[in-house]
Amino acid sequence: MFTIGFTRGELQLESVQSADHVTADETVFRVNNEQHWLYEAADPETNELLHTQIEPTKNSILAQQFLAQLREKHDGSDAVFLIDGSHSLKDACSRYGLDHMLSATVIATASNVSFER
Repeated sequence: MFTIGFTRGELQLESVQSADHVTADETVFRVNNEQHWLYEAADPETNELLHTQIEPTKNSILAQQFLAQLREKHDGSDAVFLIDGSHSLKDACSRYGLDHMLSATVIATASNVSFER
């Protein structure tokens, strides 16, 4: 088991500025030569992380579980989800009937990543 601590990089939106938006992203990282996927959702106005999940792989089922947990924690029924072209997140949004748009203008980076065992 390991813990992950990071600070959220700045989110840049060119044409969409609203509290009714949520960015969702999948990011791969390695720990001891093992690949993991960080699923994260954030409020693009405040950069507040709304939900995170670490998985050993990525697929549509895990993306659906991630969005289901996010929806349990936060009422995002009226939000538009901004995604970067991830097929699994796109499929998960479609499955739950969530408004979403592909947005290459959303830049989400995790910086100052540290891992502890």
